[in-house]
Amino acid sequence: MPAVDRTPAQETEPALETEPAEDMSPAVIIRRAVTGVPGVLGVGEPVSRALGRLAQAIGQDSSAGVSVTQGNAELAVDLGIVVSYTYPLRDTAARVQQAVAAALADAGRTLAEVNVDVLEVAAEEKNPSPGTVPAPLGGADQAASGSIPGHVRVGSRALSSTAQQLAARAFAVPVNRVGISLRDDAGDLALRLNLPLPVRPLSATAPSAAPEPGSGVDGDAVSLRERALGLRAPLRRDFEAVTGARLSRVDVQVTGVIFDDADAVPAKTKNTLTTQESPA
Repeated sequence: MPAVDRTPAQETEPALETEPAEDMSPAVIIRRAVTGVPGVLGVGEPVSRALGRLAQAIGQDSSAGVSVTQGNAELAVDLGIVVSYTYPLRDTAARVQQAVAAALADAGRTLAEVNVDVLEVAAEEKNPSPGTVPAPLGGADQAASGSIPGHVRVGSRALSSTAQQLAARAFAVPVNRVGISLRDDAGDLALRLNLPLPVRPLSATAPSAAPEPGSGVDGDAVSLRERALGLRAPLRRDFEAVTGARLSRVDVQVTGVIFDDADAVPAKTKNTLTTQESPA
């Protein structure tokens, strides 16, 4: 009878499940760094931002909205950002350049340049307090930082959105009721606004109280005109502080009035106002 092998069978351990390797491509590293910069609300055009949100929803990193060109030994980075108008646009873009450079250096990559386009501007918080920024004209290709090669460009869409957001805040009207026209004016910008003005309804005013100057409740077009004139200077200062672009003039056409939270009521023809400003 043949001998039987009594050696105990070796138990095989179950294979350990391994997590997929983390994507540490330059584009992913860059996007992570950019989204951590204060004032940055998104990276890339709307399609790129949608892809980025989808990737985050399923627990993955995304490189959407980031373009990386590999040279012989260096990387060239191009990206577009959406920022909050409560931060100076060029300061935010310069911080993006610095964050990208630092992140790639930590990853052992050599950087040739970082080019940042400010594509769009949106609101981030209530009661914003824009800071100041000594910067060249928005929309021009200029170096944003002496230590980081590359340029920062503030696009025309971002400039228009900034003007719209700031005008809505200054005149206390909904953003979607503000019409904007920006045009070049000998190297500066000329801004034209079309918007309604909020007024207090007669029912909100005590019968014995005289209308407040500029309230608009007395139907006097001059009071609305004075309000529009008085708000142009602070709007100009805020726009120049946020964008670094100079406004040569601000013209305002009052297209109607808003009572409390109600829809705008078209102004009568005789009360439709246009305030024009001569170049400084």
